[in-house]
Amino acid sequence: MWIGVKTPLHHVTWDILRHTWQLADACQSIASAWVFDHLGPAWGDPAGPCLEAWTSLSALSALTSRLRVGTMCSPIVFRHPFLLAQMAASVQQASHGRLAVGIGTGSKSWESDGLGLDDGSAGARADRLEDGVALIKEALATAGPFDFSGPCYEVHTRGGVLPTLGGWPRPEIVIGGRSDPVLRVAAAADHWNFPRGSPAEFVDARHRLVQYAHRLGRPAPTCSAHTVWESHSGDQLSAELHAWEAAGADGVIVALPAPWEPDEVLGLAAAAAGFVL
Repeated sequence: MWIGVKTPLHHVTWDILRHTWQLADACQSIASAWVFDHLGPAWGDPAGPCLEAWTSLSALSALTSRLRVGTMCSPIVFRHPFLLAQMAASVQQASHGRLAVGIGTGSKSWESDGLGLDDGSAGARADRLEDGVALIKEALATAGPFDFSGPCYEVHTRGGVLPTLGGWPRPEIVIGGRSDPVLRVAAAADHWNFPRGSPAEFVDARHRLVQYAHRLGRPAPTCSAHTVWESHSGDQLSAELHAWEAAGADGVIVALPAPWEPDEVLGLAAAAAGFVL
């Protein structure tokens, strides 16, 4: 089981974020690093600072050399999927092939409302996610004229995004979420991430995911769980990681509470050292 670290981008400075990622990059027991994607602080002072996800990720990918890097996760409504495909291809080059594109429907209504966007029902958001992911995959696989017509998006451009990958493979597509409409989308992705919840809830959601994948005639994607390390002791964190391993998680992404000190990632690395990457 692999262990990743997630760094919220609110209530933190760039220097702390950079230092944390570079420390994590030097810790062999930490396999990946992730940023959240919000328009402002997701908790705490709503008027506080919040760095933007993809510009931060691009810089961080160039400042690290080993970690798999990604978003966990980008609401599909924030950026047009073709633009997101271009951004992903650019970061894939900058990271030398280490990118995982985490995408979801978005869970904060204040963000879509603040942008004047119609968030729609859960089913409508999942439809937008499914169509957007299909567009991203096709754009990343197309070199010549690109035409896409789906229920939510239509694109006609002079060229797809394949050349922007610079010879690197398409980045992994990760879907985050636990509702049945989202699990149906995740069943066709490369990886699925279970948001914060219990190992028992993870097992139930994974069972449904496997059923949806089988209906598509494909094996289920690999699966990881998301948890938040609330500055527990290393023993407590290690016990929680073992619980996720027993539940069958292929990986666990541990989010740091914000604000944090960069060397807190060393405690995570110590707890992760006992797991096979």
